[in-house]
Amino acid sequence: MRVLVPFDPRDPKSRLAPILSENERQEFARTMLKDVIEAIRETGITPEVLTPTRIEVRGASILVDDRPLSAAVNATLDATADPTAVVM
Repeated sequence: MRVLVPFDPRDPKSRLAPILSENERQEFARTMLKDVIEAIRETGITPEVLTPTRIEVRGASILVDDRPLSAAVNATLDATADPTAVVM
C-alpha cells in the first residue's frame, strides 16, 4: 500500500495568521508533518510526501509536483493501480 501525504510549505496554516507569525506557522506545519510521518512509519510503511517544492524531510520519500495539491494528488492516484491512502 502507498501512503501519500500532501504538504505545501508555502504559507502554511494561513487561518492561524491572526495569532501566529509566519515562522511559527511554518514550524507548526513542519512539526505536524513529522508527527504524521512517524505515525505512518510505525505501520511499517514509508510515506510519500507530495509537495510542490523540494523539501528536506526524514523518513519519507519526496514527490515534487508543481501543480496545486488537489490536482497533484488526483494525478498521482490516477497513475497507479496500487491501493493508496491519502493522509493529511
